[in-house]
Amino acid sequence: MPALLTIVFTDVVDSSATKRDTSLGRDARERDHTYLEKVQSPHFSLIRECSKAHQGREVSTMGDAFYLTFDDPVEAVRCAVDIQRRLTSHPIETPRGPLRLRIGIHSGYPELFETTYHGTDVDKAARVEAMATAQQILLSSTTHELVAQMTDVKFIRKGEFVLKGVDRVVLWEAAWDGARPRPTAVPPLDIQRRSKRRRIMSAALALILVLGGAAGYRYYVTRQAEQ
Repeated sequence: MPALLTIVFTDVVDSSATKRDTSLGRDARERDHTYLEKVQSPHFSLIRECSKAHQGREVSTMGDAFYLTFDDPVEAVRCAVDIQRRLTSHPIETPRGPLRLRIGIHSGYPELFETTYHGTDVDKAARVEAMATAQQILLSSTTHELVAQMTDVKFIRKGEFVLKGVDRVVLWEAAWDGARPRPTAVPPLDIQRRSKRRRIMSAALALILVLGGAAGYRYYVTRQAEQ
C-alpha cells in the first residue's frame, strides 16, 4: 500500500496579467525574460528553500505552480505558513504589487507512477488549491484531522465545498498571520443555499407585488367603468 503523503500545491495569483504588463518590456519576449529574471527566479528560490527547510520534496512545477510532497503533514503546513510569511516580510515586487500565492494542502495515498504521484488524492489537493485566494492556505478535512493539535497555527473551518471530480469536502483555513479569515474562491455550500433561498424569496415577493398591482389596477378600471 502507498505511504501516507501530504501534498501541497502553490500557485501565483493573477500571473497571466502580470506577465503581460507593458512595464516589463516592449514585446512578449522581452516581458517574459524580465518576468523570469525579476519575479520567477526569486519566487522559485523561496519555495525551494522553504520546502527543503521542512523536509519537503519537489515533485514538479508547471508554469508558476509547485507540486510538493511531505511525509509529515505538520511540516507541510509549516512550510506553507513559512512561504506566506516570507513573502510578507520580504515581498517579491511585480508591476501589479507584491507577488501573492494561494496554497492548497491534502493528505492521502497517491500512487507513484513514472517518477511522479498520481491519483484522486493528487486531484483533490489541486482542487483544494483552486478554492484558495490570494495569501490563503486551505486544508482538506483529512489534513486538518492530522494537524489539528498544532499550537503554532490556528485553523478556521470554512465549510463544505463541492470540488470538481472529487465530490464534497470540508475545507479549513490556516490563519498564518492573524488577519481576518479570507474569502474562498467560491462560497461554501451553506452560503450558496442561503443566497439561493434569498433570491427565490425576492423573486416570489416581486411576483406577488406585480400580481397585486395588476389586480388593484383591474379593480380600479372596473370601478371606473361602473361609475
